[in-house]
Amino acid sequence: MGTQAKFRALCTIGLAVIVGLALPAAAQVSTGTIEINAVDEQGLPMPGVTGRVVNVDTGAQRASVTDVAGLIIIPALPPGEYNVGVALDGFAPADRDVTIRIGQTARLVFTMKVQMSETITVTGEAPIVDVLKNDSSTNVTPEQIEDLPVPSREFERLAYIAPGTNRERGGYRFIENSVVVGAGGNASQTTFMVDGVELTDQALGLSRARFSMDAIREFRVVTARFDPEIGGSQG
Repeated sequence: MGTQAKFRALCTIGLAVIVGLALPAAAQVSTGTIEINAVDEQGLPMPGVTGRVVNVDTGAQRASVTDVAGLIIIPALPPGEYNVGVALDGFAPADRDVTIRIGQTARLVFTMKVQMSETITVTGEAPIVDVLKNDSSTNVTPEQIEDLPVPSREFERLAYIAPGTNRERGGYRFIENSVVVGAGGNASQTTFMVDGVELTDQALGLSRARFSMDAIREFRVVTARFDPEIGGSQG
């Protein structure tokens, strides 16, 4: 990803959520979570293992120690690339790279091995399907925003690639071709949020702020079982 892409605003549409990367978002709709699970070679949990998470783009680091279940949960992480590592005296350190998307939880299991005077590095991509999430949502990624053609240059049009969305056809309140999230509704029943702040035009249901596609890093379309922060949407 180039320098311009790294500094793009982070957005989410959803029952609709648009989330920005520039501000530290408290709402879960704008961040992700990393879970670290440390086990021994027999698969038993290992307490006391130090885990650290480093944002590759900013260098911001967070660290903690595994509990009796061998688990660390690090929430409220801005979406992006992270390097996750574990260490314990007498055992070989290990690390892994992972990409966090909006609203995603990544669970990483590390098997601690007796110190062999070496560092074990595991490379791999985060799974496309987040098996830990409890809502029905689709992330529109930076790669899709950059590569998919949108003649109108309105980033909301990319929401059509998410299941459960369709195009406003009835001309509700003179709105045409806008995104309808869910079945049986209209464009006025979609909620827009930016950095956890609602920016929905209450009369039309459109966003009260316009964004260039070049300013968008990614966004999320939430169609069902959304967080309480996203109120006033069709349900």
